[in-house]
Amino acid sequence: MLKPVLLTVAGIILVMLMYVGWVMSQVAKDIERKVNCTIDIRESSIMIAAVLVGADRNYSVTEIRVPRHWGEAIAIAPPIGFSAQPYALDGETDPDRVAWINEANERLIRWVGGADLIPDEATKLNFSIQSAPEESAKIDFTYETKIGVSGSISSFSVEIKVDEI
Repeated sequence: MLKPVLLTVAGIILVMLMYVGWVMSQVAKDIERKVNCTIDIRESSIMIAAVLVGADRNYSVTEIRVPRHWGEAIAIAPPIGFSAQPYALDGETDPDRVAWINEANERLIRWVGGADLIPDEATKLNFSIQSAPEESAKIDFTYETKIGVSGSISSFSVEIKVDEI
């Protein structure tokens, strides 16, 4: 009676270990993954063309952050598919965490949405602006994909340099 139970448990453990190994192999395939960007600043827009290289699957840009003072100075608007979403407290009571969330919301404009990053193809993210930037700033992006029931989350940044406009 005990032998079939042990075999079943051993089988379940083996399947779980095989799944973990598969997930790790999928993550390892993307170890050389990166995003290359070109920037085109015009009178009324900042166009960022992002190209995902070294990946074997699609990813999605899910979050964009810009410094609030910079974004408000040029009246920047997010690309299509993104909308403003400050970090939420969600009942958070830890004073350090509450302080971090409040400070981040004061310091950053955060947009959440989705734009597909397809390997070796340019994804164009168009930000409309009301005036040209007078100072340099960094735009931060978060991108992710699902791998089985898990996933991979990464980030990249684009420096908008005033002296290169």
